[in-house]
Amino acid sequence: MKPAKILVVDDESELERLIKQRLRKNIKAKEIELIFARNGKEALEKLQSDPEIEMVLTDINMPEMDGLTLLNKLREVDENLKAVVISAYGDMKNIRTAMNSGAFDFITKPINFDDLIITINKTLNYVKQIRETLKELQEAQLQLIQHEKMATLGQLLAGVAHEMNNPLSYIANGVELSNEAVNDLIAHLRLYQEKFPNPDSEIEQNAEEINIEYILKSLPKMASGLTVSTERLVNLSNSLRTFSRADTASKVSANIHEGIDSTLLILQFRLKAKDYRPAIQVIKDYGDIPSVKCYLGQLNQVFMNILSNAIDACEETNQG
Repeated sequence: MKPAKILVVDDESELERLIKQRLRKNIKAKEIELIFARNGKEALEKLQSDPEIEMVLTDINMPEMDGLTLLNKLREVDENLKAVVISAYGDMKNIRTAMNSGAFDFITKPINFDDLIITINKTLNYVKQIRETLKELQEAQLQLIQHEKMATLGQLLAGVAHEMNNPLSYIANGVELSNEAVNDLIAHLRLYQEKFPNPDSEIEQNAEEINIEYILKSLPKMASGLTVSTERLVNLSNSLRTFSRADTASKVSANIHEGIDSTLLILQFRLKAKDYRPAIQVIKDYGDIPSVKCYLGQLNQVFMNILSNAIDACEETNQG
């Protein structure tokens, strides 16, 4: 654990020696680290060069830039940085001005070092709480941004799936009808060949030129390939629609297996063999899980993250 950095601002070298002496146990235990500056101007330079400083302990009366001016400038450096002012006993005017300028606390001269340690600990604890709260807020903000991105992605995927659906339906129906037509056409040509085994030379020459036998054998395979490819596109479209349910504001009843299958299909391109590794085999062993109420979009994102991390691990293992 790093020691808390404290910037001490005072133009008296004797105070520096005294503070080091009285706080030596805390310094030796690595609870705190003291940094010294002679005036407000030098203090600002140190603050700008070291963002890890957590608190400032400053005198009020100093040359070049006094403590009150420094207090007003601290907000420009770090709004969460807290300062404790050192003032002469009974100097309530400057103390009041310092507190109104944003000082967290004050101590008076001559310094009571037991009180100073209590004040330092109280200030550092407050700064720690503020920074932890700020970190939590930033993480929450990142999660909110991620959720908004997922909602936007979900809407985009839903739109893409919708736009794909109509032409895919037409293509799927067309491929099915084409398969029937191709089979009928081949059967009709075979019937011609059977009934007219000796065509004239022009027909024979044309048959050789276009390699009719190869075409008759290849057409069914081509049609079958089109059917398989069309089915893959239809499945991908359906998977995109399933995965895209990320903008639901409430829980929906969903089949978890469909979410996993949809995510796997979207990640299919990453499962294929590559130069540095074989294809990644996915073994499904689903239990009998009923539909559950959940935020399906968020759950699909969890599946996406887990599976992506698993694929990354497989690739790192093969590369390493």
